[in-house]
Amino acid sequence: MNYNQGDIYQMYAYITAYKTALRCIILYPAINEQGLLPKWLVPNTVPKKYIEMKMIRLDDVERTLEDLEEVLLVL
Repeated sequence: MNYNQGDIYQMYAYITAYKTALRCIILYPAINEQGLLPKWLVPNTVPKKYIEMKMIRLDDVERTLEDLEEVLLVL
C-alpha cells in the first residue's frame, strides 16, 4: 500500500495538537487485499501516541460499517 507522505505529516500535526488524543487514524479505501499496515509511534510522547493507517471497504454499506466498527473498537 502506497501512502501520501503529506497525509502522515498532517496526522502528526493533529496528534500533537490534540493533547488527549492517543491515536490518529488515516483511512484509505480498500482496493485489494492489503498486508500489514503501518503504525507509527510518535516520538517523545507521554503517554505513547500512534499514527495508524487503515483500509476501509467501500463496495457494500454493511462491509464498510464492519470495517469502521473494527477500527474504532481496537484500542
